[in-house]
Amino acid sequence: MSAFLKQVESLPAVRAGTHRPGRLIFAIDATASRQPSWDRACAVQADMFQAAAAHGGLAVQLAYYRGFGEFAATPS
Repeated sequence: MSAFLKQVESLPAVRAGTHRPGRLIFAIDATASRQPSWDRACAVQADMFQAAAAHGGLAVQLAYYRGFGEFAATPS
């Protein structure tokens, strides 16, 4: 994760209004086995979104899988 953040920090700043924001589909395994990693994931995601915001923003689509046969996604 720190390597990703360092790479993003090295990118040139983007001037407002000159581009479209980056796009990301954010997929989550929401099964009970993943519970112990939720707090860490929240911290990592916050750092990622702050870094992306500094470079013009990010359009996000959330998708999650929660057990057998249950999958959902927000509109893109």
